[in-house]
Amino acid sequence: MPFAPFFGGWFLFPIFGLLIMGVLVMTFARFASGGFCHARSADDSIAVARRRYAAGEIDKETYQQILRDLR
Repeated sequence: MPFAPFFGGWFLFPIFGLLIMGVLVMTFARFASGGFCHARSADDSIAVARRRYAAGEIDKETYQQILRDLR
């Protein structure tokens, strides 16, 4: 009975289960907040620049510079 004090390793299952659950929760939370999708934030910025240009808040050179910076 060399593993008698550790119940044959069965005590590790709850620990690994909690670890896996924690990783899944953190991954889901990061995905839900948009942490994995950087393209969406660039698209949002381009849309803002497009609206500002259409409204006349920025000139053509500034608009084109914003597009170059974001891409």
